[in-house]
Amino acid sequence: MPSFEIDTPQLVIEPSGSLQVGISNSANQARTCRLEIASEDAEAAGWIAISPWQERNLQPNERSEITLSLTLPPGAAAGPRRFRLLAVEVSNPDEDVARSPDFRFEVPGSGGGGKLPLWPFIAAGVAALLLVIGVGAYLFWPVGTAQVPGLSGLTLAAAEARLEAEDLAVGRVDRRESGSVTPGTVLAQDPGEGAELAPGSAVALTVATEPARAEVPNLVGLSQDKARNVLRDRGLRMGGTETRESGSVAPGTVLAQNPGEGVELAPGSAVALTVATEPARAEVPNLVGLSQDRARNVLRARGLRMGGTATRESGSVAPGTVLAQDPGEGVELAPGSAVAVVLAAAPRVTVDEDCIRHNPGNIAAKQIGGRWKIVDGSHWMLDFGTDADSAKKVLAVLKAYGADRICYVSRPQPPMMYILNGDRAPIRTPATRLQLMTAGLVREDCIGFDPATLDLESGGAGVTLVSDRGRMIRFRNMDEAKKAMLVIRKHGFTRQCFVGRPNPEFKYFLR
Repeated sequence: MPSFEIDTPQLVIEPSGSLQVGISNSANQARTCRLEIASEDAEAAGWIAISPWQERNLQPNERSEITLSLTLPPGAAAGPRRFRLLAVEVSNPDEDVARSPDFRFEVPGSGGGGKLPLWPFIAAGVAALLLVIGVGAYLFWPVGTAQVPGLSGLTLAAAEARLEAEDLAVGRVDRRESGSVTPGTVLAQDPGEGAELAPGSAVALTVATEPARAEVPNLVGLSQDKARNVLRDRGLRMGGTETRESGSVAPGTVLAQNPGEGVELAPGSAVALTVATEPARAEVPNLVGLSQDRARNVLRARGLRMGGTATRESGSVAPGTVLAQDPGEGVELAPGSAVAVVLAAAPRVTVDEDCIRHNPGNIAAKQIGGRWKIVDGSHWMLDFGTDADSAKKVLAVLKAYGADRICYVSRPQPPMMYILNGDRAPIRTPATRLQLMTAGLVREDCIGFDPATLDLESGGAGVTLVSDRGRMIRFRNMDEAKKAMLVIRKHGFTRQCFVGRPNPEFKYFLR
């Protein structure tokens, strides 16, 4: 049906007169209406003016008034005239058109006296002759016929216009549900295309309507079979199923659906389900003897993760080594499950440490007297000479690890130095990496070692601390070297780091 309705209280318009016409939007959404004048007499169509608007957006059920004004030009030929008003939906101008009945007006003659012209009498004689011929044709010749056009696939409005063009009319209109075509589309006609009817005869149409709707029920938590039955009761069916592992519900339970609860579909539509399956199992590997980082990587490769960690003092293995695990090797777990571990901790060591404290929030790198120094307020802590880059990197290290003290083994000219935060060794974390990168220290220069492999070698004029990675620190005597060993084991150091190699200006250790 057309989106617009034309309300015509009168159909006759006087010369140089006007009349009011109402235009209504009968659609369920806003439509843009364009008004046009249609007439077989193209000249007469130009005499009609539309005001105050000729194109306008109308809201649903909105009604607007327009005025049609007739202005006759000088010398217009006398006689009756007809025209129609068309209300066209701008986005669908070929099919969505409302047509008014015929408006009529009379162009009066020019009048005047004198001798009567002959042409009216000649015209009357010709008309009489044609009338006689027409009556004879009606009495003795068969009546003309109109051929029914094909209407399937057209909208009802377009079918009505097509029939009207063939001098036929729309008859009974039946409705039939259809989910495959747009509502309002002609599905069938009676009689069919090509039939011949008397002019003015009616053609019955069957028009598509939107099918009844079925509301999707909530299926989550039901078994797959129960969900299928519930859908069947609603006139729907089960569509495809993508499975998902779940250890919290029984296999076959519906975890999700698409579309969701409350959506309305046409009957027979499919609802896709996500159904729980039993999760795959992951076998716990043996972690004992591995470092904490190595154990974490092995678990990740099996689809597992490291859970809680406890510590236990051990002097036989390096701190951070896995001493025990729960559950043990060979147990099967759901992917993502956690394995708890017990890590070796360095035995408590009593050692007299030589540390200088400072305020971490008060330290800065400054150039004083032409030399770059790290200072705590007015007191300088470290001197880097003209090496500004090293001074700034060391400052970044101290701040990133929150170091509040710098410690030494055997001053003056200490062979070993390290930093602490309280009594804790610094530990590298994602947060410290980010803070160092922000300060411009993209990568720390560190060498790892296994504390369990540390040993002391005497020779020459001193003692050397060695590990599985090679020589680490040269001490002046055995007392210095033994104290360094105690410090490393007390704090669980596993990495020695440098700023400014070769001949580093600053050294520190990480756990």
